[in-house]
Amino acid sequence: MSNRFYRNIELAFIITISFFIFLFLLYPRFEPDRQPVVYYSPEIILEIIPPTLQSKVKKPPRPQKPVIPVAVDDFEMLNDIEIENNVPEGDSSSTLEFPPGAPLPFVPRQIVEIVPSTPSDSEVKGIVRLLLKINTDGRVVKEKVIQGRELGTDIVQSAIHAARQTQWEKARVRGRPVQYWVEKSYRFGL
Repeated sequence: MSNRFYRNIELAFIITISFFIFLFLLYPRFEPDRQPVVYYSPEIILEIIPPTLQSKVKKPPRPQKPVIPVAVDDFEMLNDIEIENNVPEGDSSSTLEFPPGAPLPFVPRQIVEIVPSTPSDSEVKGIVRLLLKINTDGRVVKEKVIQGRELGTDIVQSAIHAARQTQWEKARVRGRPVQYWVEKSYRFGL
């Protein structure tokens, strides 16, 4: 088999060489069409720009220093604003009371919020949810613990103490002062 392989390679070599010899005999003087090579060079134009003076440009004002909140013992109370209805119904001296869970015709707004203190050695994590009764002056007069009794009495008492010091917006419905219930949550360690 190897003799046949070498013989085939020799035969292919002889045929290829004879083919090129035949081409040289047919076309003895082969000259390709030569075209001149064109080189493109970029055109550089220099422009003289006069220097400008920036003296009349005003500097932007310096940014204001950020306000850093500072804890204070005495807080400032906001002035109460009453929006009265022009069409009073019923006796304006009597107060309305909405029971817990009843839909309110207004949105309760907390004016002053007190953050409850947490004992430093306590690593308790959880939420204390309270139901607070707000009187006509916007102060908390009664509270009920909804969730969080399992966190301990110290944590619950801290939340109740903070809730008692909060101030809520005074509410009026049809010109009558209103007592209402709201739900407030305090997070500990979260």
